[in-house]
Amino acid sequence: MAITDCESSPWPVYKDGYAQKRVDGATWLAHRWAWTRAHGPIPEGMCIDHICRNRACVNVDHLRVVTRGQNSVENSVGITAVNKVKTHCNHGHAFTHPNTRIWRGKRICKQCQANAHHRHRAIPEVKAKRALAAREARAR
Repeated sequence: MAITDCESSPWPVYKDGYAQKRVDGATWLAHRWAWTRAHGPIPEGMCIDHICRNRACVNVDHLRVVTRGQNSVENSVGITAVNKVKTHCNHGHAFTHPNTRIWRGKRICKQCQANAHHRHRAIPEVKAKRALAAREARAR
């Protein structure tokens, strides 16, 4: 799809870059209002994506209906999109199937998790607490 010129919203643009409009006592994001006027209601669970990446644009040719997941991943500046394309953790371990677990929708590097566990167990206070617990368990 060829992108034509953006239409800047005539309504106030806020610090997040989105324009808002009041209609019959309700506040609308301007791009959602423009889409609804042109195409009808936005389907349940869907959102309106700016193809042009200009949040203040209300040109309906620059808008499309997408899922929230699609919107997050395809918006290249969002944290979800940035993390999705990562192939290695912050310490350089590859996100391979055997080295990765999913916890609450996030990828966890098993090697980093194991390293953190070993570092924690090496702390003198933790060692002393574990030794005391072992002595008490043997005494029972």
